[in-house]
Amino acid sequence: MTFRGVREATRHPGYPAVCDAGHEAGLRLGLVTDGTRLGRPDTAECVASTHTWVRVALPAGTEAAFRAAATAPGRTTLASLLDDVGDLRQSAIDPDFRIGFHYVISERDPGDILAAARAARAAGAHYIRFDTGRHGGPPGVAPALRQAALLADDAFEVRLPRPAAAPEGASDDDGRRARFDRCHYSRFTVAVDAAGRLFPCPQVSHDPRYDLGDVVADGWPDVLDGAARAAWDATEPPATAACGSCFYRPQNELLDLLLGGRVALDDALAAYADEVPSTPHADFL
Repeated sequence: MTFRGVREATRHPGYPAVCDAGHEAGLRLGLVTDGTRLGRPDTAECVASTHTWVRVALPAGTEAAFRAAATAPGRTTLASLLDDVGDLRQSAIDPDFRIGFHYVISERDPGDILAAARAARAAGAHYIRFDTGRHGGPPGVAPALRQAALLADDAFEVRLPRPAAAPEGASDDDGRRARFDRCHYSRFTVAVDAAGRLFPCPQVSHDPRYDLGDVVADGWPDVLDGAARAAWDATEPPATAACGSCFYRPQNELLDLLLGGRVALDDALAAYADEVPSTPHADFL
């Protein structure tokens, strides 16, 4: 379940109370953050005692580029952000705790990519995730990404973006179009915006075309099993505006194969366990 607001989540005065309640109820909590408040004692204590994973936006890999790129209020230096991440890794209570960085590739010097990976590893992060964004990123960054990938080892993961180009002989759309009949993933992940409106997933939250109802006013059961949700479940994702480039396409395609009987669950899990004996992202997978 994803809660999404308009700005940085940890700036909300009720954030620690919400996290304490969720943790006490047995939920495993994750945070996507700009990192500006991770060094504050109240935020650091909350995250260390209740969270399972944290993903921090990393705008740049050097101090100079960091100062030029940083737009979030309260952000100070790259060094302080890296220190905060390292401190949280050491102080987190959950034995499965994972913290890492999300770096969106832009028109900056490609050398910043390698600098960002080195900084993330030196900070003690579990991973750095490179993303080209919705528009595929600038050309000419492949060599820098290959260099960054060489920094990966058993304790540090470097996740590279999926290729933006389609396979030879295929159209660009073929490489990114949804290939599943129903949105299975929305049955176990949902997004609630700051006004209490329910959406099928984080990708389409804030888009009124995907609004499924008000869970605050009407309650979870009525909204989850209501007419709007039933209509959504009956739709064919490729025919809807934002689903052709589904963020959860691999999961949806696998679930389609499993539920259609084309793949046996035990075989799929056994093959996965054999090929990938351990991963920093077990909760996501």
